Amino acid sequence: RRKLKCDGNVPACTKCRDAGVECLGFNSSAQCEAPRSIADFLEAHLETLKSASRPDSEEVTVTTSPQPGSNEQSPTTGSTESSSSSFGQSRESTTASIEHESGIDTGLLDHLMGDITPSFLGITEGRPLLSCIVKGTSTSAGVGPVRTARMTDLDASHPNSILNPQPTTADLVLEGFDSKTAQGLLGIYIDCISPQYPIYQRGEIMAALKYVYNSGTCKNASDGFRERYIVSLVMAMALSSAAKVNQKKAKAHAYSLVCNAMRWIPIVATNDLGGLQALLLLAHYAFMNPGIANIWLLTGLTSQAVIDLGLHQELPDDANVSHRDRDTRRRLFWVAWEMEVSVCSVFSRPVALPLRHFEVFFPSGLDDVVLEVEPQDLPGTDSKFISKKFWLSRQIEAEIMSVLQQEDPIPAQYDTLAQWVHGTASSVQQWYVDLETAATANPSLVSDRGWKGLQHYADIARPYLLLMIYRPSKRIPRPTQDYWLRAFVTSVEVAEAYLKQAKAKDGCARYVFHGCHHGFTAAWIFLDALAQCRGPISERYYLPEVEAWMRVFTELFKTISERWTAASSCLEDYQRILESRRNEYLRFLEWK
Repeated sequence: RRKLKCDGNVPACTKCRDAGVECLGFNSSAQCEAPRSIADFLEAHLETLKSASRPDSEEVTVTTSPQPGSNEQSPTTGSTESSSSSFGQSRESTTASIEHESGIDTGLLDHLMGDITPSFLGITEGRPLLSCIVKGTSTSAGVGPVRTARMTDLDASHPNSILNPQPTTADLVLEGFDSKTAQGLLGIYIDCISPQYPIYQRGEIMAALKYVYNSGTCKNASDGFRERYIVSLVMAMALSSAAKVNQKKAKAHAYSLVCNAMRWIPIVATNDLGGLQALLLLAHYAFMNPGIANIWLLTGLTSQAVIDLGLHQELPDDANVSHRDRDTRRRLFWVAWEMEVSVCSVFSRPVALPLRHFEVFFPSGLDDVVLEVEPQDLPGTDSKFISKKFWLSRQIEAEIMSVLQQEDPIPAQYDTLAQWVHGTASSVQQWYVDLETAATANPSLVSDRGWKGLQHYADIARPYLLLMIYRPSKRIPRPTQDYWLRAFVTSVEVAEAYLKQAKAKDGCARYVFHGCHHGFTAAWIFLDALAQCRGPISERYYLPEVEAWMRVFTELFKTISERWTAASSCLEDYQRILESRRNEYLRFLEWK
């Protein structure tokens, strides 16, 4: 328990020191902290070697990944795409710099790292870290005439749990979906869901589908574990997003697919890019069905994997590095970073991958089909346009969290906190305007199904980011009346936007995790603002309008609870507090 809460301070973490016990992360024989990441340790050691080869007078800046909880300044995020998309272009490759300045043979280091890096994620190969994160899903060992009792996946004593996977003669779950249905579901994933999180290239998804359904893998489940894992989760996400009617049936089918994918977790969760892709795909589905895993731990694991795999550094300009490999590393870094920021924002916790230390290019705008064949950029619409817009908004969100919740210093271009608030709010509005401008300049985008999902997100992100700015925070615990009124209006806009997304018929991705948590936050700000600013609210808005806004949150939680039953508790809490706040507001109007 102490290990999980260790904050990384040397020689002993704060929690252990306060408890008066020996810190498990401290190596007493070496009188130093035991490294929690081999990558972090080696990077720090290489920086030491670099500094030793420099003149004593030359200033050396050591850049390492901070432990969660550090109070260093977050990166300044630009208000336009042009400023953010050029992020990191002046940075030389760390690997090339090390080799040039210190004469270290990085090729030898690569071989060394390859020899000492285990092929699995976890302490031992038989106990994957994901077993601590994935909730106890129930899977059926057999379907059809011969059935077995259902069991808990994480029961290590059960011979058929995911901790003790057994070979089977057929993949009966995937057999339940014919090839035509599978192709339709994968089409929904590629067009509507993947644009935000481009974890896999389009060809990889199609190759997995072809392998499973054209090679007889469903009939012979002795191989193709990674392909079946990909196809199962991708189809589950498509079912979760596309269903507007018979949601319970669609959710049941999706859940059976996810349970099927969980059988191969110990095999696919390898300590390489393929394993990271498997983790990110699971996290992506968890946003739609939060009950499947501990999302906080899962995104933390992916962030550490990003560092251990070196994705936070650009590869050197080398002819041996293909455009596809470079693009894959970049897209996985940004997907993992975006996921972690979205989760940290919900829980008001620091980000393990702060951009102030990592200068990684956005992935290429080339379409996946031509990425390998065409080394140069082609004219036309950026194929990563949608995902980049998501990443740009998360940069703003990360800065808001850093300044207001973690109380990091404000960026250098602002003299006061008030200037920063005004500038950040302008950045949010500019991001939204740029999106509309792009739609006008590229009419072909509007007909794209992924673009419709981006529009839904933009309608949510703009008011939510403004709500984060104006709501009470550690930095501004007592907002002004003007801030309260702005938060009051934007809280309603957040709920209305999520409700619109939930009722959309265009098959866009519906992320239950964010909708529930953001909606709950917005509801509480709405109720607090109603208590704090009764007079100004009554002067600006009629009672029927305010009561209509009260009902928006009720409808939102009811809609979300159809996909995630835990949202029903949010509805109960909201209605309980709403009753007293509404009565107080009505009494105020009578007195007034």
